[in-house]
Amino acid sequence: MPSDAKKKREQKKKAASKASSKPAANKTSSQTSAKNSEAASNGVSNGTQLSAEELLCLKFEEDMKMAAESRSATGVRAIHPRARDVKIDGFSITYHGSEMLKDTKLELSCGNRFVIIIF
Repeated sequence: MPSDAKKKREQKKKAASKASSKPAANKTSSQTSAKNSEAASNGVSNGTQLSAEELLCLKFEEDMKMAAESRSATGVRAIHPRARDVKIDGFSITYHGSEMLKDTKLELSCGNRFVIIIF
């Protein structure tokens, strides 16, 4: 059990941290991303004009985020984690809501090369 002096020190630390906490530090990522998208739309960030490269980078970031949100893959590992081969049961790939692969069995053997091409 902690001593009374230790309890008092911890209470002082908590009070000091509450007093020194800034409300601006509690911004969410959606607020900052909204600011980035606003800066991309009007081309101004912090009162300075964004260059063409910076605008292009912001556009690519938005496109990559959208692409990452629109695809998913699920499955269950069917082999020991330290094995060199990969075996997945119930493997499914979804892209923009359409299922490319549904409940298939995926087996990739060590030493071979594989390519998945889906149109």
